Amino acid sequence: DLSEALAQNAHEIWARQMRNRLAAIGGGLHARLVPYDLLTDKEKQKDLKFYQDLVKYLNIFGYRAVRKTREEEAANGVLAALIPATPSLSSNSASQTNEKRFAYSLLEKLLEYVERASSTMHNYKESSKFSLHESYRLTTKDVKFFGKVVLPLVEKYFQAHRDYFITPSSLKTGTGYATVKEKEMSCSLFCKLAFLLRQKFSAFGNEVNISVRCLKVLVRAIDVSSVMKNSQEMVRASLLPLFNNIAEDLNQTVQNLEQKRYSHIKGTLQRGTTSLSYIHMVLLPVLSSMLDHLGKNNYGVDVFGEIL
Repeated sequence: DLSEALAQNAHEIWARQMRNRLAAIGGGLHARLVPYDLLTDKEKQKDLKFYQDLVKYLNIFGYRAVRKTREEEAANGVLAALIPATPSLSSNSASQTNEKRFAYSLLEKLLEYVERASSTMHNYKESSKFSLHESYRLTTKDVKFFGKVVLPLVEKYFQAHRDYFITPSSLKTGTGYATVKEKEMSCSLFCKLAFLLRQKFSAFGNEVNISVRCLKVLVRAIDVSSVMKNSQEMVRASLLPLFNNIAEDLNQTVQNLEQKRYSHIKGTLQRGTTSLSYIHMVLLPVLSSMLDHLGKNNYGVDVFGEIL
């Protein structure tokens, strides 16, 4: 609707300018000097396509087109003013504002994809490499969409918009910053993707590298202080189990080394969470990025104080 309104406004401005130019040379006609509704679809597309791209650009970078009041319209003579989206004070309007934000919609869709993948992805057996009855595929069908579309999108988006999710300590609220709900959702996305990779490690195949890069980018976009203070349920349901899983995997790996269970360590029996491949490719890089993020932003007291 906004793109259509902008295209119509652009046509009216062009028509007025064209009439003035024709009047200056003694009059004349032009095929497009008709009301916007009478233009053909092909003629409308020129302006409409431009403003559709403009609205998409503004939406991606966190802006919204908000219609001014009638008094302001009468005073300024403009249709809309572009302002960054800001959270509302009331719970109902805050929920509506969240739903209109691009980041909220994107996170909602990404969480949906992760949930769907967790129920459809299946680990492969090591013996399938040597089976004569089925062809071995390094990457399962369920993760191909992740590797080609979802994971690159997550990596690029959170790299570019990290500051949107990390509110400076001197700014608790303000325009251009994520809401508490969006920060909670970004934390949930990190925890769910980490849990999925841990549970279905062998199903990821060659997509393990891009998955790890996504986790490293995601963890740097988590406002841990805000999550710890405002989302205790998230802490109990996701963050604490995450640290428990990390501790359990490292402890079990050390025990396997001490007891010389080399088949478990090498992943000969099954590429599980105690194999050196998982520890080296996933756990240690993600844990290193997490601890680095906690240290640089002074989140350690919030996290480990809660765990202890």
